[in-house]
Amino acid sequence: DLELRADDQGRVGGLLVREWSGGKCEGAVADDAAGVLYIGEEAKGVWKVGAEPEDPTPGRLIVEVGQHGIVGDIEGISIFPTAEDQGYLIVSDQGSSRFHVLERQNENKYLTSFSIEGASETDGIDVVPGNFGNQFPEGIFGCHTDGNRCAMLLTSWKSVVDTINLPARNADAAGR
Repeated sequence: DLELRADDQGRVGGLLVREWSGGKCEGAVADDAAGVLYIGEEAKGVWKVGAEPEDPTPGRLIVEVGQHGIVGDIEGISIFPTAEDQGYLIVSDQGSSRFHVLERQNENKYLTSFSIEGASETDGIDVVPGNFGNQFPEGIFGCHTDGNRCAMLLTSWKSVVDTINLPARNADAAGR
């Protein structure tokens, strides 16, 4: 981890405050409210690491490749907040072309998985809460795909939630 600091002349530099070794990472997301960082290690799983320099590293492996149908090649990770400290952690599994959903809070309980029609060999993902009109009333789920003419697919978050029977959440619940 680097801590960014400005000197007296306004130049920004980095100070190494913590380091650890691990496997290949292609996705990470910070949960500022919880003070944690989720890191996807392609062949191992998802790590939950405290965000403060004094927090232990490498943290805790919250879901492993081989569990819950996760094939491996963990790629994108995103958070859909439903309240200040609640919501969903979504993980892209390129090996299965599926997206896995865990609770954002507590012990990050595994909930379910889903796929998006036309998405294969998935990479990066993002989910944005909000009302974006009739097609995206509770948010937008975006995913990269290698198996389609369109490299990026956008899906209504409401249709995802309805399909996999997650508790109804809307952008207002996320305070956005």
